[in-house]
Amino acid sequence: VTEQELKELLETKSKIMAYDGFEPSGLAHVPFGLLRALNVQKMLKAKIDFTLFLADYHAFANNKLSGDLESIKKCSDYFIEVWKAAGLDTKKIKIVYASDIIKAPEYFDMLLKISKQLTLQRVLRAVTIMGRSEKDSLTSAQLLYPAMQVTDIFQLNVDICQLGMDQRRANMLAREIAEKINRKKPVAVHHHMLLGLIFEKFSSFEINRPAKFGGNESFSSYADLEKSFAEGKLHPMDLKNSVSNYMEQLIAPVRKHFEKDSKAKRLFEEIKALQVTR
Repeated sequence: VTEQELKELLETKSKIMAYDGFEPSGLAHVPFGLLRALNVQKMLKAKIDFTLFLADYHAFANNKLSGDLESIKKCSDYFIEVWKAAGLDTKKIKIVYASDIIKAPEYFDMLLKISKQLTLQRVLRAVTIMGRSEKDSLTSAQLLYPAMQVTDIFQLNVDICQLGMDQRRANMLAREIAEKINRKKPVAVHHHMLLGLIFEKFSSFEINRPAKFGGNESFSSYADLEKSFAEGKLHPMDLKNSVSNYMEQLIAPVRKHFEKDSKAKRLFEEIKALQVTR
């Protein structure tokens, strides 16, 4: 959002900063652990500087991990180990904690300026970015969350917000507010959470099945695979078995890291033992 703005940014600016933000709130899932690392690698390949933002204070405001900051910070460290395990060279990126940038004297000033641009109704519509809904019983701290996320974008001075589709509302708020408070409008580059993941690291997708059921088949794109399945040419069980095989290959290096690396193993066990709160 928008494609034209992204093209102009790439054509006119030599040093471009992108970011993705994460609320440390429990064990990592596949889209977080695998797809996000792949997306960052694509940005780095395009010569874009990248910041991974660990929103520890946001998790605190959102009462994740029972609102215990020490547990939330441990979870942040665990997230870093997940990215390393997924093949991301953390030396090539910048890792920033919300608890650090919030200390900046201008942060609260920016937060208030942004909050003045938001009606309560607009804030309530945006709480989906934190896994909540308008019907939930929300604290006043949770109502600050959308404005905090917009403040982060301006405080980090990013050109590109590269987050999942679930974070779209926060990015659109930042784009709408930017001109009102004399800040640059970020380009939003959103991604689906899982769509096409099996095609990110493999040049082809192989279906292995007996000759009486059509024999082996190879797909070179997600679109071709989707079409074959939608037309009933590919049985759900054959697809499921092949997906399982490729997912195992993708996850294996992560599993190995958390089995072999003592720090990663300790963090995983500690986070697994914590009470995850909604």
